[in-house]
Amino acid sequence: MRVKNIILKNIFAFNGRQEISFEKNTLILAENGFGKTSLLNSIKLALGQKRVQVDSILNSLAKDKECYIEIDFDEFTLTRVWDFTEDFESLTIHLNENILKDYEAEEFLKEKFPVELIDFIFFDGEVEKDLILLKSRKIKRVFEYVFDLDILSNMIVDTKKVANSISNRIG
Repeated sequence: MRVKNIILKNIFAFNGRQEISFEKNTLILAENGFGKTSLLNSIKLALGQKRVQVDSILNSLAKDKECYIEIDFDEFTLTRVWDFTEDFESLTIHLNENILKDYEAEEFLKEKFPVELIDFIFFDGEVEKDLILLKSRKIKRVFEYVFDLDILSNMIVDTKKVANSISNRIG
């Protein structure tokens, strides 16, 4: 799954509407304070990671009290909107001919991007006290998901092999 295009409005460091297109290979490189972390945090928030304080996402220079992010993936388009005047958040996913909204869209995203993967995929290089690469349980869950490892299933298969081997030796 590939990100083709992102539209941001009044979110974190982005004032007004900004559009970023991604080609086959994209490198995000800029000096400090130019929005790299804001871009990654916007993506994480759009995908459902809620560690960011929602009331801190609206750009301080925004003329209206609405912000949003739209991410155009090659398989679907996601739009998450926060309206601070009306105090609501909405999520819409356009998937072929289907439109998923709010709860249904959240469930779809959880399947596509489990929480354990969001930090891993969109790692911004910032060193924090809870850096994902230092949390072995999270790393284990990421690798289990990425490589489709089911430890219990693997134990069952291995146990059967050992049991068959012992059974064959004993007769």
